[in-house]
Amino acid sequence: MFNIPIREKQEEHLDEFGGVPGKAPPDDNIFQGVRKCASCWAKELGISEHEAQLQIKEQSGPAVDARRRAVTFKAAFEEAKNDTALKGMSNNVIRNIVRGDLVELFKPLEPMITRKLKKVVQRDTGVQKYDELLKQFKEEKNLDKQLMLLEELEKMEDEIAECNKNLAFQGFVDQQQCVNVAQYHDEWTMSTSGSRMRAWYVCMHDGNGQWPACGTIMPAKHWIRRFDDIGSSKQRWYCVCCGAKYKTKYGMLVEIHITSPTPASTFLRSEITNKDVDDVRAMYLEHSLKPKDHKDLWRQIPDFTPMQPGDIMRPCREDEFVSHEGFDKSLISKFIKPSDMMDLPVWTWDTIFTLVDEPK
Repeated sequence: MFNIPIREKQEEHLDEFGGVPGKAPPDDNIFQGVRKCASCWAKELGISEHEAQLQIKEQSGPAVDARRRAVTFKAAFEEAKNDTALKGMSNNVIRNIVRGDLVELFKPLEPMITRKLKKVVQRDTGVQKYDELLKQFKEEKNLDKQLMLLEELEKMEDEIAECNKNLAFQGFVDQQQCVNVAQYHDEWTMSTSGSRMRAWYVCMHDGNGQWPACGTIMPAKHWIRRFDDIGSSKQRWYCVCCGAKYKTKYGMLVEIHITSPTPASTFLRSEITNKDVDDVRAMYLEHSLKPKDHKDLWRQIPDFTPMQPGDIMRPCREDEFVSHEGFDKSLISKFIKPSDMMDLPVWTWDTIFTLVDEPK
């Protein structure tokens, strides 16, 4: 266990979310796991139980997150239709990555992407049916019919929740721990030609604008962990250079390295990954590494660093570390100019689902 810098202890109340790397906190609304009793909620607000039940259904449960995911998922497909190439930064120049290169790059993950995409489509269809039932429930005045609609809504909630479950590591006693550990694997794919995509969580801590951003890039296994349990769902991560706790708003740095015709890397920035794409990566690791459990998976995950970091990164200096144990300093880098990260083109994680045929 590492000592956590005092500064981070003082700031910790600003961002209390734990969980797996890059997972957004639950929506901060009064229904999240709290308001489940329609009678109590109706009395508190002075509204009818029908109105209370409607509010709860509209603002809690598996359909809420699924509805939000459907929006970003649809946006990725629209973007893919309109843009034939992806933009990235290479040698300080914005360059195009053609769609064919991306399809070839993600070919090893195609079976996993297709399998997950089928569940995503089922979930989106379920949300549409759920919203139709919710509309009927809102307009229904007959109590008996309201109760029947509530039963149908609850069945749909179960179906949506089923579609939300991880496909990776099914049958493993420590399934969730395996899924959590899989997110320490910074390399997402490597094609037969040697092309790769890697992505790293970056520290952009700036004291809420009080000083320049930290700008540290490191392998996921090198972040200082609050808890010794590598598979913990309540884990927290701290930067080895400034000691700040990772916050989801810092995002990620993505490197797409294409080997043909001339090996070249392009860099992009992204928001944190979502549960759907994480499940795809976890399925791929289950298939390729064949771990016995989450501890075996951890042992098999190597440290990945950028393939061609020269134009935007530099090695970390000895005087820039606040921690000195438990990691390889030679694998830690800094942005040459941290503010330039915001000028990088954006990678959308749902793009991977546009690289395979939609299930019929």
